[in-house]
Amino acid sequence: MPGRSWAPGAMSARHVSPMQGRVPLRRLSVGNGRSRAHSVPYRNTFNRVFTIESGFAIVIFVVVLLLMGTALVFFRSSRRKRASRRSEWTLLEGSWVVFVFCMAVFLVWLSLTNLSRETASTYKKPALVVKVLGFQWCWRFTYVGHDATVQGTCNFGKTLPTLVLPRNERVRFELESNDVVHEFWLPHIDRKIELFPNHVNTFAETFRHTGRWEGRCAEFCGLYHDYMEFWVRVESKSAYARWLAHHHGFHVG
Repeated sequence: MPGRSWAPGAMSARHVSPMQGRVPLRRLSVGNGRSRAHSVPYRNTFNRVFTIESGFAIVIFVVVLLLMGTALVFFRSSRRKRASRRSEWTLLEGSWVVFVFCMAVFLVWLSLTNLSRETASTYKKPALVVKVLGFQWCWRFTYVGHDATVQGTCNFGKTLPTLVLPRNERVRFELESNDVVHEFWLPHIDRKIELFPNHVNTFAETFRHTGRWEGRCAEFCGLYHDYMEFWVRVESKSAYARWLAHHHGFHVG
């Protein structure tokens, strides 16, 4: 509540209506607007795999239509001839089974190799590791290897924590919840990942452009879920270094 500090797991002593002081979902992206197109490796992988799988599906659909059309045109009954009474065509049926099987194996291989490539990229040595702790109903960001921790109170949008990151540097996020399930959502890069108690989820990201964007919890987590928001600010390397030098210890906001 206004004027009160929330620590992980703490509850305010005074009940306030969820609509009191409501801050609407606001804050359009500040920056050049290109991060969405350049910072989503999973999207590029999905598009690539989906395009190939869709092509295979169209090929199979067309082949089946052609076979059905051929059967209707050339093997149907007419005044001059009787319909074919052939009950099987081993060579054709066997070839079709082999073709579909090989296609299925290829698609499984394609999906697994692309997923493995993206997952493995998370564990490449990052330039920065940030531990993200979600709690009812705000966030704490700890910069591993640096004496810097940022936490907000999320008092109806008045004291949101700001996650400051360097541009063009690989950042690995290690996410965990202090109480219930939360979801770390960065809308400007279409990235969502859940936070669980006693379990650490990870992902890595490289932010290509400077700017400021809003992030929030995307998993309903209780009464004040709507206010569980934060800022993401991407700075140049020099500006980030200056910020880090002036933010030793624990900071709010």
